[in-house]
Amino acid sequence: MTGRHPYLYLAMINAASSNAVYKIEILDRGRNYRKANASVCLNPYVTVSNTANLTVIIPPKGGHGANAHYELGAYAVGFSVKLSNTEGNTISSDNDYRQIGIIHNPLWANVAVNILNTDNTAGSNGTFLLNETIYQINPIFLSGNVSVNTTSAIVTGNGTSFANVFSSNSKILIKAGSSYFLSRVSSVTNATSLVLVSNGSFQNTSANVALVNVTLSGKVTNVSSGYLRLSNVSGYYLNTSSMLIGENSYAVGIVNSYSINGLTKNFSTFNQRDVFTGTLASGTFIEDEPCYMEAGGSNVATGNFHSTDSISGNTKIYLTNVSGAFNATGNIVGNTSGAIFNVIGKYPGDFVVDSGEILYIENTTPVPRSNNQSEIVKIIIEL
Repeated sequence: MTGRHPYLYLAMINAASSNAVYKIEILDRGRNYRKANASVCLNPYVTVSNTANLTVIIPPKGGHGANAHYELGAYAVGFSVKLSNTEGNTISSDNDYRQIGIIHNPLWANVAVNILNTDNTAGSNGTFLLNETIYQINPIFLSGNVSVNTTSAIVTGNGTSFANVFSSNSKILIKAGSSYFLSRVSSVTNATSLVLVSNGSFQNTSANVALVNVTLSGKVTNVSSGYLRLSNVSGYYLNTSSMLIGENSYAVGIVNSYSINGLTKNFSTFNQRDVFTGTLASGTFIEDEPCYMEAGGSNVATGNFHSTDSISGNTKIYLTNVSGAFNATGNIVGNTSGAIFNVIGKYPGDFVVDSGEILYIENTTPVPRSNNQSEIVKIIIEL
């Protein structure tokens, strides 16, 4: 075997489940391997009746998935999406659709999060700041503890192993009681010493330390007790019981529940129509007819009527192809029908306008929808 170190993995045994392997820990990834053998070294205190046979698979340069096109010999990629009815009232079935496409990494515009502090009561540890970036993180806490202070960027460990965990620009979380500090690693000196890009936010000689995986980020647009509103959200899931931390405030909140544009749903569907709440004063809007809002005797915004619904006594109308700025109060008038809708509130589309990259778009003949049917959209793109 060639490479840096012969001992790569440690198997963790679950004695309560017939001594089955439940976890593999990587002790040293090594490098420059061309071939390898693997063997099972038995712990004398664990009874094993059937010894496993192991086969080592050497990944290509960069690891599996680093160059999927080369590794799989692929020349095309396929997408298949099934729309089932209304997808839990998150995709309208009240009108047809005439365009399909693929958008890469759009940002979510209006995500409201109910948060708890670490004592599981409404609120947060510390206070989040308006316009600061917050992160949803998955901290992996290390063994040992560290010393951190407000006058130095050096973190000193006791019983730690920094060298095989952190590297330059790794995100790091340091915690002591209810105090939290999020930073990035500038350099790793050795297994028990590293340098951050900034001094600590508190002083402690026996703090916990964790490697941080960021699973979502966003900008804070509103803060109140037990509540955050976020925009420019990058990432596609919020997990209940997961941790949110502010980049500047180091405030911490635990996700209790969340909604997107006033709807309790996840990030698997989106609605980019403009939504208006209020009351239908007169008439009946015609599907796809032009609509407008007046202010000061002139039109301030126009759009096309898509559909309307009434959920829990709240009447909403939906517009597409919006031009100009509709107000949160006023009247929306159908250009053909003369119908009038009194607006008392509005929600923009789920995505930040102009965010993301449109990778593919196709105009089709109108496809009618119904709340008791499903459609499958398939797209194949060749390289």
